[in-house]
Amino acid sequence: MQNELLNINNKYEAPSSFTNNALASSLAMSDIIQFEAEKLDKVKSLNKRFGIDNVTFKNYTLEVPKDKDCSFCSEENK
Repeated sequence: MQNELLNINNKYEAPSSFTNNALASSLAMSDIIQFEAEKLDKVKSLNKRFGIDNVTFKNYTLEVPKDKDCSFCSEENK
């Protein structure tokens, strides 16, 4: 049993790290500043999820369309 626990613990990686957290917080701050400056064309996460691979620095985006039934973000409900 002890060997099994050692094998599991040796393969364990924390779900977050300084690198991931630093990238995420800097991206978030950039978007907040652009949003507050009303430069919506510069907000990287508007209507999508945006991320960067912390090894290759490749950009990833996942489009998230607006929910037409949402009372907060739908243009039809304003």
